Amino acid sequence: MKILLSSYAFRPSIGGIESVSAILADQFVIAGQQVELVTETPGADVGSRYRITRQPSFQQLFRLLRWADVFFQNNISLRSLWLALLLRKPTVVVHQTWIRSASGKCQWNDFIKHR
Repeated sequence: MKILLSSYAFRPSIGGIESVSAILADQFVIAGQQVELVTETPGADVGSRYRITRQPSFQQLFRLLRWADVFFQNNISLRSLWLALLLRKPTVVVHQTWIRSASGKCQWNDFIKHR
């Protein structure tokens, strides 16, 4: 299977999203899948078992989405999600945290938690 893994943040940045994305990409490769990772984080690609495309242009993203069998987003990125949906690409979005409103007002997820 060809997996396009999207991670807005990635190494050389350090953090949870970066770490989880690297673990996922490595494990997909170990499982025998073809992986390409796209990220907005600039940097060098050292020692990866998969290709990394940094700050992809619209054309690069379009080409990669057409190549992939599945689009896997580690944390949502609307910049690339809309194109995947337009191309009707099977898409998985994983969120490691909850989404809150900027106003701090009660959201549907807060309502559900109190029930």
